[in-house]
Amino acid sequence: MEKLPNLKIVRVDKLRLHETVDPSRVAKLKKIISQADLFTNPPIVSYMPSIDKYLVLDGANRTTCLRELNYKYILVQVVQYSMPEVNLLTWNHFVSGISLKNILENNSQINFKKIQSSAAAKKMISKGQAVAYLTDGKSIYTANCSDGFKEKISILNSIVGIYKGKYVFNRVLGDDYKDLKKEYPKDNVLFVFNKFVHRDIVNVTKMRLYVPSGITRHIIQGRALRVDIPLEWLNGEFSLTVSNDKLKKLIQERMPLGKIRYYNEPTYIFND
Repeated sequence: MEKLPNLKIVRVDKLRLHETVDPSRVAKLKKIISQADLFTNPPIVSYMPSIDKYLVLDGANRTTCLRELNYKYILVQVVQYSMPEVNLLTWNHFVSGISLKNILENNSQINFKKIQSSAAAKKMISKGQAVAYLTDGKSIYTANCSDGFKEKISILNSIVGIYKGKYVFNRVLGDDYKDLKKEYPKDNVLFVFNKFVHRDIVNVTKMRLYVPSGITRHIIQGRALRVDIPLEWLNGEFSLTVSNDKLKKLIQERMPLGKIRYYNEPTYIFND
């Protein structure tokens, strides 16, 4: 078996998010956890010694849910925020039911500029002159910005705010409109975002900014699922030391029973 994930129970107030949360998913999770006895899947975090906080790489909604339910502790999986343990990708968004004309006419606060090609748009993004570009397969527009990091994050949130919660969108890794159109045949607008690197996420977290949810994608090697610890270990009834001792004992008991298994293959979830 591969080396076991680093699981530990920490204070909820030690976790810091880098992305916004989905209120509807948080509400759904709160209802589920309020009726549950077990906490199943730990958020993925990385410790930031410079601010003595844990950066949440995956699990913003679960973290927020436990905070709002007034749990004192939370189970997390701690990883080193570097390659190859954590690979950072950026999702693009393919939005259905919205027109490029509608976007341009109703969002004058964003500096959209028409550009001749996707290659030119990508060049502007790489130079820091734009945070994204959008296309309906016919025309291409960049969302321009200055060099300020805070402004770029603010513009990203404004862009995603155009359609999130109002239109259906699919997260995609590709940026070829014609290829995506074959898979999603409805009228769509493709939003292609600036590619984030690890340093950007660290800076966002330290500055207490938030990237729109659904843009960053952290690929974790050896993700821990279905840990299933009693929620009472997280409510503050026990000390952190006692709760972590209980966690350690639980893992030790499961090992000889063959209940901990490692799966190396990628997985699709069809009803998340």
